[in-house]
Amino acid sequence: MKKKGKDLNFISEIGTDGKKIKDISRDDMSYYDQNIFILNTLSVPQKTYIASAFNSYVVKLKKVTK
Repeated sequence: MKKKGKDLNFISEIGTDGKKIKDISRDDMSYYDQNIFILNTLSVPQKTYIASAFNSYVVKLKKVTK
């Protein structure tokens, strides 16, 4: 699945070596609003995904409001 950054809630950043996880849930990630990320399921019950572009992030989908 592919999504733009504006449709994602960023939770944490996965380090380039895959060993470090940095909490970014309170950071302003609006500079990724137009970037397209490829999503892979991380946890079905928690509804989390790994979003990959240049870097990788743990994310949740934003709820759609009408």
